[in-house]
Amino acid sequence: MRVRYPYCTCKPTCLTRYLIMTCTKTGKITVKGLNLHNIEEKLVVPVDLTKKGVSSKFKEIIENLIFNHNIFKPYSIYTKLLLDYHNETPSLIQIQNYIKYRRKKVGDIYI
Repeated sequence: MRVRYPYCTCKPTCLTRYLIMTCTKTGKITVKGLNLHNIEEKLVVPVDLTKKGVSSKFKEIIENLIFNHNIFKPYSIYTKLLLDYHNETPSLIQIQNYIKYRRKKVGDIYI
């Protein structure tokens, strides 16, 4: 069991405190509070739910470039994607990390 006691971060003078218990075996999370208050609409911050990394669409495109067009180097893949998909392309570092991960996973040592 892992236990945390964070304070509320809505205001510096807020006295609300939480008890967050996380079971390490099952992953069950229990949240309890002390001096709870209502959440104000203006305090709710929208959370960015976009995934980081290369999307599945570009993973398929990269696989196609590797197998069908024999383009293996990350910079060559990046320039090809920039020419075809102007603003949607992942960054060069994302492509480099994906190629490195793919080489470890698939075992391509000659690429």
